[in-house]
Amino acid sequence: MDQIKSQLLDSIDSIKYGFGTSIHPKAPHQIESFESSALQWKQVHGSKLCFVEIPCQNYGEADGFYTDKPGICISVKTADCVPILIAAKNRPFVATIHAGWKGIYNEIIGALSTIIQKIDGMELDDLVAVIGPAICEKHYQVSPELFKSFKQRFGDVGEIANHIDLKTIASTQLRRIGISKVEILPLCTYHSLSEDNSYLFKSYRRGDRQSRQYSTIEINHN
Repeated sequence: MDQIKSQLLDSIDSIKYGFGTSIHPKAPHQIESFESSALQWKQVHGSKLCFVEIPCQNYGEADGFYTDKPGICISVKTADCVPILIAAKNRPFVATIHAGWKGIYNEIIGALSTIIQKIDGMELDDLVAVIGPAICEKHYQVSPELFKSFKQRFGDVGEIANHIDLKTIASTQLRRIGISKVEILPLCTYHSLSEDNSYLFKSYRRGDRQSRQYSTIEINHN
């Protein structure tokens, strides 16, 4: 499959980005930047977002990153959870979020809003957000108890009983905090196929317990 593309991110010349697949967990055109940045972290389905100032830092437990520094490739790794890439249109700023059901429920997107509001001159309306490949509602069945909890907190969580539409919930939350330009890529980690009919992505629900694909973004050097 050709490089997975986003219309919103393609409209910003100052960045480059990539979504990994089963065959290429790291987007091929960003492997060099990814390896040279060499961030270390452990995702824990929480709501902690870390500022990246220099490459090769160890962040411990974190589920997202943001930076205004060029040449540092930030990323999240997923295998059904929702990867979110964010970029500013008119200033150097990018962010990544790993949003599984726990992160969404515990307001990781709200944590981004808190961070943005503390950055001088930053406006949420200047940001674009792209929701990358993640499991779709049809294949994301949850317990009746979790479904009820999501209904109580978020209202509309999808159209199928005991299934949760994580992508739409994430999109709604991004718009609610003030990011009006949100794109959802129509790819499901559970069932999307490549041209040879093999699975396009790693999927935890499909049995991929030890492997993930990376969603990456960075600010270009001038």
